[in-house]
Amino acid sequence: MRNSIIAGCAAATLVFAAPLASSFAETDAASPDQQEHSEQSREQRRQQWATVFDARLVGFKASLALASDQEKNWPAFEAALRSFAQSPGQWKHHDGAKTDGDAAPSPVDVMRRMSQRMGQRSAQLTALADATTPLYTTLDDNQKLIFRATLRQMWRAHRYEHERRRGQ
Repeated sequence: MRNSIIAGCAAATLVFAAPLASSFAETDAASPDQQEHSEQSREQRRQQWATVFDARLVGFKASLALASDQEKNWPAFEAALRSFAQSPGQWKHHDGAKTDGDAAPSPVDVMRRMSQRMGQRSAQLTALADATTPLYTTLDDNQKLIFRATLRQMWRAHRYEHERRRGQ
């Protein structure tokens, strides 16, 4: 009885899955005009995000009210933060995405690409931590509180933007 139920479910799955799979496979590629419009929209969103990020950095620095001896450590931190924030947009393909019409990559290829990206991200995060240390160690307790809260908010905004880009 149990085997016949499992077999029936498997057959039903195959019956419904085949037409769905073929309908997805038959979708036409975007026209050149659609691709150009899509790229223009992406570039416009990137520019908007960069403008918002710049404003957040200005507000971040202003909220800290840095003293002159602290001010000298800001440029290295800002440069590292910008580098870290810009990096996810450089990865165009998702782990399982097809590239240039090729077949889907193997699980091994996916793991290798993920490993490479994680290594790159790790190096960027280490560089950010190294650039943050001289600034953070000079902050007083109130400035550290503001620093942590503001950086946490920027992480959230960055993560949201990164997830939104991946969803496209």
